[in-house]
Amino acid sequence: MQKNGELTMNKSIALFVGALLASPAALADLDRNNVDEFTLASLGQTQQVDAEFGYAVAAAGDYLLIGAPRYSINGKKAGAVFQVRKTGGLLDTAKTEKWYQGKSYPSQFFSGDGANKVRGAAEAGDRFGHAIVGHSRKEFFVGAPGEDIGDTKNAGMVNFIGRAGETYCKTILGTTAKDWTPMDQFHQGMFNIKGKVEAYDNVGAALAIGDFNNDRGLDIAIGAPYEDVGSYNDAGGVNVLMGDVNSDFDYCGEGLTHFNDSAWSQQNLSGERREKERFGTALATGDFNGDGTSDLAIGVPRDNWIGNALSKKDNVANAGGVNIVYGEAYEVTTVNEGGLGLLGNEWITQNLEGVSGGMEPGDYFGAALAAGDFDDDGVDDLAIGVPGEALGDLKNAGMVHILYGFDGRYSTEASGGLVKGSFVGRAAYRHASFHQKTKNITGAGEAGDLFGAALAVGDLNNDGVDDLVIGIPGEDLKKNDRNYIDAGSVLVLYGSKGSGLRHNGHQYVDERHFRSDGLPRTGMRYGFSLATGDFNSDGKTDLAVGNASNGNHSLYKFAKTPAIAGSVAVIYQD
Repeated sequence: MQKNGELTMNKSIALFVGALLASPAALADLDRNNVDEFTLASLGQTQQVDAEFGYAVAAAGDYLLIGAPRYSINGKKAGAVFQVRKTGGLLDTAKTEKWYQGKSYPSQFFSGDGANKVRGAAEAGDRFGHAIVGHSRKEFFVGAPGEDIGDTKNAGMVNFIGRAGETYCKTILGTTAKDWTPMDQFHQGMFNIKGKVEAYDNVGAALAIGDFNNDRGLDIAIGAPYEDVGSYNDAGGVNVLMGDVNSDFDYCGEGLTHFNDSAWSQQNLSGERREKERFGTALATGDFNGDGTSDLAIGVPRDNWIGNALSKKDNVANAGGVNIVYGEAYEVTTVNEGGLGLLGNEWITQNLEGVSGGMEPGDYFGAALAAGDFDDDGVDDLAIGVPGEALGDLKNAGMVHILYGFDGRYSTEASGGLVKGSFVGRAAYRHASFHQKTKNITGAGEAGDLFGAALAVGDLNNDGVDDLVIGIPGEDLKKNDRNYIDAGSVLVLYGSKGSGLRHNGHQYVDERHFRSDGLPRTGMRYGFSLATGDFNSDGKTDLAVGNASNGNHSLYKFAKTPAIAGSVAVIYQD
């Protein structure tokens, strides 16, 4: 923490990690005595209770990125992103940069002024910082789904923030020119991006990066969950922009959008498009079939199951689903060929053979997604959040499903992936599920917990295997016989070589364990957002947990509680 101009670690914050039920090796993971907590005030900003500070968190290299989509810019709730840098291996509040929209659109190039302003005007309701995704090169993308494009309300856009300083590039006339800007912006209809500017599409509500054609360039998937598809309102869509192999994404690097970009919806994928299903609410990238190319998982949490006589099931509203679109490598990489294609795409629901839980109204299967290799077999697995899952009579208690991926080169299934053939058609290759009624999992499993509302992946015990972090922002907590509604908590499940995620060796974290007074806070919603990264450059992955204070998710509502300022806690690995 920053105190009196000196960089110090808040050693007085004691983080008790509960329910360590595994072998002693599980103790060497997140350090209970090494936690930093950040607020707007600690970053030298005016405290704004309703800024939704911590609505989104991400890592870009060793930078911590914190989104505050209702932060006030010149009196307008436009949003901002705070970039916390390091000094001497520690996050330093004095090294914070604030990024926000405030640059005009010149005819060609920017001047070098206002390095922390990005393209677009700061307007009320822009929600700049609603979604953030970062890269190890310390570049990042920011979603502003409420951005107005001209007179079109809430069309949405994405800003790119990259390397600052003077660079050079070729113009369309073939000459070399100076480029002073570290930023650019993208929206539908711009630079040949598929789709047109329409009101309330909310482009940029979700973001994910990967390499969908294995050319070493950086590609980006952009969710537009309120996109109208034909006559179906709010069916949802996803734009995919292919990055140039040279990875140059500054103002001159428009190759990101010029070649082979694509648009996806349930018009061209399985699941059938219907109104208000919000395809693209959540995104995740991973190599689910072991071919070395990134694949894309797309959450459709409001997908409606339409029953029929053959299925012997009634209609199920907002049950949810996940589309899997596979990437394809291409030998010619200079023009961004290859990428995501229709071959082998999969449709996953709780109605799929081998997936537990059953399809029920309001499950929101696919509300959160994360990918990682939890069993260390060289193929990524997919975690799917189902925060609306009922456990018996406990509504919105929540659940998380794990679908393990397999390499098609070493199986009877030619393509590999998350789904295999079965006697009745298709089935999950290998599946597991977790909730707070799972044996040995900490917590009682209560109505409104929203277990699985946020997910993140990282190696949090430094054993070389990916682990899964699960947000439980609706968890009610007790202390001294007092109930703290929607205080929130976080659960870490550890991966293991050959076996996958373990339920009998985990860490449970809530505010009772790291606040100096030992008390949680009603309405804090700890675990609303999650990110992993090496924030102190010790070669180990750390965990950032945001709460957004009184911020609400677009799918579900929390209990009405007094507004308190948002914060982000960084828990360092031992």
